[in-house]
Amino acid sequence: MALILSAATGNFNAGATWVGGIVPGAADEARASTTHTVTITANVTCTELSNAGTGLFILNSGVTLTANVTHKSATANVNCLQFTAASPATATIVGNITGGSVASTTVFGAVNNTSSGALTITGSVTGGTASIAVGVNNNSTGTLTITGNVTAGSGSSSVGANNASTGTVTITGNVNGGSNTLTYGTQNTLAGTISITGSVTGGSNATSYGVQNASTGTVTINGNVAAATATGINNASAGPVTITGSITASTAAGVTNASTGSVTITGNVLAAAATGVTNASTGPVTITGNITASTAAGVTNSSTATLTISGGTY
Repeated sequence: MALILSAATGNFNAGATWVGGIVPGAADEARASTTHTVTITANVTCTELSNAGTGLFILNSGVTLTANVTHKSATANVNCLQFTAASPATATIVGNITGGSVASTTVFGAVNNTSSGALTITGSVTGGTASIAVGVNNNSTGTLTITGNVTAGSGSSSVGANNASTGTVTITGNVNGGSNTLTYGTQNTLAGTISITGSVTGGSNATSYGVQNASTGTVTINGNVAAATATGINNASAGPVTITGSITASTAAGVTNASTGSVTITGNVLAAAATGVTNASTGPVTITGNITASTAAGVTNSSTATLTISGGTY
């Protein structure tokens, strides 16, 4: 694999854009050098896209990029690749997405979706090793569809897939919390929608939730939820969370409802060393399924909220 650096701002497929006049091919890593913007206007296949300094790739509508996208810049507050086209624009990335290793003061990612159209990613998404270094940031009203596992990084607040707007994020794959504070697998920060078909697992830090619903957004999970050191799902919002699948708690609660939002669970709840479901606020919790407790309570309701259980309690 050859590393090919950009020589100037320009079209990806133009020789003048690249050092030596060589357009990166299927076996090459293409890197956008600092101050250069490289626009991808036609289908591209290469091993990897990366960035240095303020270098940036722009993905145009109608294009399929087959490459891993890795944030390698040592400069804070930059993205590696952006999709910005307006609806009904569409684009596809086939490859793994990895966040960066330099701390930012606000959310930046390997991939930043500011489009009102639809961006599809087939591959795994992982947050970075530095603070607020996310894998993918959905920053508009558009749709982000991920087919692959989504995992938070090891830097604080390094979310795997961040939904920072009213757009929709759909994940078909497993979602896992990280290993540092506030390292969520995926997060709703506004009124957006997150839909997951796959399992959700909390991380190895007490606040590294698998899923964080932080505003008025909607979260729907078709799959099982498991806690580790961190809660599998934390609803800190006025929005609804719906889970079709079983809940398993270990060190932390499987699901926590910490605000006025509702939690609906269609599935069984198993409490091992920690409570299966904790309702710590005024939002209602509804469970359709059996609840099994061992050394911890199956469900706790520590507020004035309504708790409805349609199933056996053991």
